[in-house]
Amino acid sequence: MDLESPFSEIAATSRTRRSRLRRHDFPARSSAIRPYLGDVHDHVLLVNEAIVDLRERLTAAFEESLLLSATRQNDIIKKLGSWAAILAVPTAVAGIYGMNFKYMNTCRSWSGPSAI
Repeated sequence: MDLESPFSEIAATSRTRRSRLRRHDFPARSSAIRPYLGDVHDHVLLVNEAIVDLRERLTAAFEESLLLSATRQNDIIKKLGSWAAILAVPTAVAGIYGMNFKYMNTCRSWSGPSAI
């Protein structure tokens, strides 16, 4: 999920509007609304800071979620590796003793199966 592009567009638009508010650059400006424009400018700054803070928190939450899932996956891989190592020995024994030794040419003598 790419959070940078929508927020950067909003922030860029917000910066232009803030600069217009700071300069009082409006076509229908009146001296009665000038104090309110400063108030609006302050509120826009607060909202912009809140957006940046929320974006950082969301990024931290995503990173923490990825770390937790990687830890869980690591535990599962360890368990699977342990079971594979445990089951390798009985599989090898069953594979050797499950062969039909009487039909193998090398195993006709008494030392044949032990040589394999």
